[in-house]
Amino acid sequence: MKIKHIWLSAIRTLNTPSQTVNANNLMSHWQALQQSGAITLGDINVFIGENGSGKSTVIDMVRALKHPEILASLPRENPPRQILPGYSISFDNDDNWSYFFSGNTFDPDLDCIENVACSQLLLIPSERKHYVRSSDLHKHALFSPVPRFYEYANIHYRNGMTLEDQFSEDAVAELNKSKPFLCSLATDRQGSFGATLIDDGTFQLGEDGRLSVWIKDDPKMPNQLPVSWLPTGWKSYALMAAWLRNCPKHAICLLEEPESHLHPKMLRFVMDSLIEIATERHQQLLISTHSATVINIAAKDKLTLFEMCGSHIKSQPDRRDILDRLGYLASDILQANCIVWVEGPSDRTYLNYWLAGRAPELVEGIHYSVMYYGGRLLSHLGVAEENEDDSEDNSADFINLQSLNRNSAILIDSDKSSAKGKLRKTKERVIKEIQANGGVAWVTKGREIENYIAPQYMEVAIKQVHRTAKRIVSQSIWANALEYKKLHARKKTVANKVKVAAKISSEYKPDYSVLDLGERIDELCTFIRKCN
Repeated sequence: MKIKHIWLSAIRTLNTPSQTVNANNLMSHWQALQQSGAITLGDINVFIGENGSGKSTVIDMVRALKHPEILASLPRENPPRQILPGYSISFDNDDNWSYFFSGNTFDPDLDCIENVACSQLLLIPSERKHYVRSSDLHKHALFSPVPRFYEYANIHYRNGMTLEDQFSEDAVAELNKSKPFLCSLATDRQGSFGATLIDDGTFQLGEDGRLSVWIKDDPKMPNQLPVSWLPTGWKSYALMAAWLRNCPKHAICLLEEPESHLHPKMLRFVMDSLIEIATERHQQLLISTHSATVINIAAKDKLTLFEMCGSHIKSQPDRRDILDRLGYLASDILQANCIVWVEGPSDRTYLNYWLAGRAPELVEGIHYSVMYYGGRLLSHLGVAEENEDDSEDNSADFINLQSLNRNSAILIDSDKSSAKGKLRKTKERVIKEIQANGGVAWVTKGREIENYIAPQYMEVAIKQVHRTAKRIVSQSIWANALEYKKLHARKKTVANKVKVAAKISSEYKPDYSVLDLGERIDELCTFIRKCN
């Protein structure tokens, strides 16, 4: 059983409505709640936001199905405008569990400061029945008189900050799977006479609960360590992964702040592992976090992302807006996962157009950033007149810019006028610098990036942008693809490359069969994924 929708009204600080419901019966309040906006959950759900924004509130609403003693903490002591706080959870079998709270206790002798009135409403459409259970809840009680969810055993919770000192064989197995991401370990141990040991874990659990750990600089002798001596991040991953793998299939699994104790590189591996486990076991996973690294993972299509904004929940938010609200500065672009350098705005348009068609899960501003290294940028923006004699090659400046981020790729126009043409020395130097640092250097197979657009599309786009255009001058891959002739004129004219790029990217599907476009885009996609 999985959760489909959650509705909430005035739960802690979230979703306070502007109007009250003037009714005394519970069903009227339930109907009003159903008319408010619901959040729709998927299989893997990420709730992200700054501290105090409401991430734990959503987790606690689901936890309360299993642990009703949490219910008393959900409503505010003094709800604004005498609103009746409440929330409702529907499941994939259409059953609906709802809770409504009141500041006036059912027992008039109870203190309203220490107690809260709660009404539980259960609707079971398959039986055409509904059940109501009302009770006063003490805010500090260890137990609650409100019944638990009938499949409470299907709900499991873990806080990423929790670290037990005892390891199971399952946790050790998870550590052995993560060896390439752990520093200083002997991942390929040597046996007698230099033979490589087969199926022999770097970590082994002894009968006394201590771990045998094989270190890189001493591959023939293990170190016996108490679990408490392991690096905190290693323990965090192993315990989280083992916990999720031991949760039943089809379970609802709640995980708070998995980023605790983890380096960003390790966290990416951890998130991928947790998603893989949950997918294999058909579990529904709800994660709360404020880590930008988890945002990167959340860009994958299989994940559903929610932004917690303090007073409301935003579904399918703009990830760049999230980074702003989490406090990441514009200067952090210098530490982006991957930077792709291009000459100007039209190159960026084509690049994003091709990447979106090939790998829609890669998001600019999240997985990669595009920066300009020079060229006749002002003329592209329409500020200055293009000068045919202005052939200065500004890509030399790129060498200094590259030092800002080692995960760099560059897209360079060959500027060749024929197949026998040669690259300028500056461009050859840039290519060598990039490749020497493990980056991708993409030199256009034709003259310029525009030569990757089929001539028939280019001609139509130019005519749409320039109404006086009659035809393009040449379809050769060594010609300026933007040159065209006007009606009743002999002189050649160069089209506005930025407007033409925008027109093509908005009206045509990418054709990756042109020249080496498909090969180059695949190479760039692989590089960006590697950087992330």
